[in-house]
Amino acid sequence: MVRTFSGILRGLDAHLLTVEVDTDKHSFGFYLVGLADHAVREGQLRIHNAIRNAGYRLPRWRYLVNLAPADLRKEGAAYDLTIAVGMLAESGCFGAPLLADYLLLGELSLDGRLKPVRGVLPVMELALRRGCKGVLIPRENAAELEACRGIIPGIPVFAFESLQEVVAFFEAGCPPEQALRAALPKPKAYQPTCTGEETMARVKGQALAKRALQVAAEIAVSQHIFGDAFPHALVEDKVPAFEFIGQALLLDLTGIINDTAK
Repeated sequence: MVRTFSGILRGLDAHLLTVEVDTDKHSFGFYLVGLADHAVREGQLRIHNAIRNAGYRLPRWRYLVNLAPADLRKEGAAYDLTIAVGMLAESGCFGAPLLADYLLLGELSLDGRLKPVRGVLPVMELALRRGCKGVLIPRENAAELEACRGIIPGIPVFAFESLQEVVAFFEAGCPPEQALRAALPKPKAYQPTCTGEETMARVKGQALAKRALQVAAEIAVSQHIFGDAFPHALVEDKVPAFEFIGQALLLDLTGIINDTAK
């Protein structure tokens, strides 16, 4: 049996997802258990086609995939890569001694390419808390790391275009030099851009934006407003900002970072 790991998103937090893959050489089929929604269950078709079109051949065995913990609902296609890598490792396509050190996240297309997903930053924070050696993500998600340079968790991140590249990474022994440089930022000291004369009262209109900032100030000790992601750029210099991961996590989960980074 092989275990691979990812993160289950719950609000702004990610909880550890363990994907267990076991096989029976005397029967044939694919079974997915562990409170998965319809999108996750549909993934078996994407995964089988992606593996085949990537040039790999799975033995005609019975594959049992368990998504643990079973009491947390799994949603979306972000676990495609985690399941596919587990199936390839269990079938003997490559060795799996280092799988436990990394969290994997990514949706697979039918030709084996990796498609971007939401929730990379919470999974990075989870990997940091658990002492993992890195996180594997789709290449297209690298743009949001650049957008969050200086505030994202200091955990090595490895970005790939396809399933073949991920397998080659593990076959090569997970070389650390492949990590994205943007994944190891040095936080910059905050330099306020507002003066004593600039207050919220000088902002004309933008009632919804001002109300949102008031609510955010009441419920959070520190906030960071991204001028390139926030629609009312006029407001950004009127509120003191602090480097704070919560705002980045929120923008990541809503897809704003990826949209503005393209």
